[in-house]
Amino acid sequence: MKKPNILALVVAILTGCMMTSCNSSEDTTEELSNDCVITSATLGTLKRIVNDSTTVSVTGGAYHLYIDQVNSRVFNPDSLPVGTCVDKLVFASSSGIKCTGTLGIVNLETGKEEAFTPTDSTDFSVLRQVVAYAPDGSSKRFYNFDIRVHKEYADELDWKQLAHNPLSPVASFIESRTLAVGGSIYVFGRTMDGEVKLVQTSRQSPSFDEAQPLASVGGNAIDVRTVQHFSDKFLALAGGRLVESAMVTEGWSTVSTPVQFDALVGQSTDSIYAIAGNQMYASADGLAWNESEVDSPADLPQGSDVAAATQQSRVDKDGEIVVMVGSRKVTRADGTSADSVTVWKRDIDRSAADKYSYPWINLPQTEELRTYGCPLLKQISAFAYDEGTVVTGVAADGTIAPFYTSTDNGRTWKTTDLSSPDTTGANSISVAVDADHYIWVVLGGTGTIYRGRINRLGWE
Repeated sequence: MKKPNILALVVAILTGCMMTSCNSSEDTTEELSNDCVITSATLGTLKRIVNDSTTVSVTGGAYHLYIDQVNSRVFNPDSLPVGTCVDKLVFASSSGIKCTGTLGIVNLETGKEEAFTPTDSTDFSVLRQVVAYAPDGSSKRFYNFDIRVHKEYADELDWKQLAHNPLSPVASFIESRTLAVGGSIYVFGRTMDGEVKLVQTSRQSPSFDEAQPLASVGGNAIDVRTVQHFSDKFLALAGGRLVESAMVTEGWSTVSTPVQFDALVGQSTDSIYAIAGNQMYASADGLAWNESEVDSPADLPQGSDVAAATQQSRVDKDGEIVVMVGSRKVTRADGTSADSVTVWKRDIDRSAADKYSYPWINLPQTEELRTYGCPLLKQISAFAYDEGTVVTGVAADGTIAPFYTSTDNGRTWKTTDLSSPDTTGANSISVAVDADHYIWVVLGGTGTIYRGRINRLGWE
């Protein structure tokens, strides 16, 4: 028998394998995806018009585009600066819009889909529909692109005049106290003849043309400079006695206190504060009062013309800082006396068990402060605003002082941080801040009411 040719057998086997491999290759087809998803989007460099003669560039990539896949929506949570041009918007060249397939866009005029190149300038000043097409052409998905641009400057404060009536009750107030409580604005005022009145109005539809008289309590008129709202009731002093009311216009009653107070000066989240002689007092409910430690009692403010504001700590969520401003008589080197401003600070830790353990600290307004010292004012209004403490009032020449702002908790004061409205002709002022960060300014003598807010404090 003839032996088989081993070489021929090997060649035959290899040939068969090669043929099988070829045939397998010819039978395999590549499947295209039916996904139509935009996975990321990044803005390119944009133009911003600052004014008629100035144009700057905006790094669009600094404003993250968020993709809401559930609602097929793409938007920037942080709006682009005022004046940014999005009518000729471009996306980043390398990673502008990433998609599992190809892109299109709906024409604004015809409503039809057309080709879209993200790096070409395109009008996104209105809501645009961008289309994501699946690679296999079987499906598509529409995304709404909402490119947001701020309509107003973040740090700008515009004052709106709500009223100007020289014949209104507010115009007759020679001193006043304004409070924002819930949805209402309360203006407590004293007229030249000593009558005490209240103007109460809605924040939404304010009107300051009607007033109600406030009756005396125990034969004593309410001191409008001392009125506070604390623990769901109004508190004030009348003849040195603490009085309270839940209804404001009626039902005022005397509250028993350890001493007769000279002033109710303000409040923090948990306490209301009062002064009697050279001692500070604090209460958590307006009924029971405790002494507060003071580092230099002889420097405390005198009289009822004193105000305080409480600022949330910038470094501690449980921390607050109360800044108090007033005046007292001091003796000059020549033996004469004069009024001098006095500023105080108290740190509060709301997480601490003992709320009265932190002393009031005197902040001397010394000569080295120069123009940054706290001014000597009458009818002082103090309020916390935008991480600062602000005071205003009547200056020595009888005019209304500008807003003095302290961003270091009472040490220095500047008039450049917060603009104030026109107070020409006014002889008294009181200020309140409501829950929406609006500042309400009430001017006696002119009957003018202003309202204003730093724009960014109203942004959602």
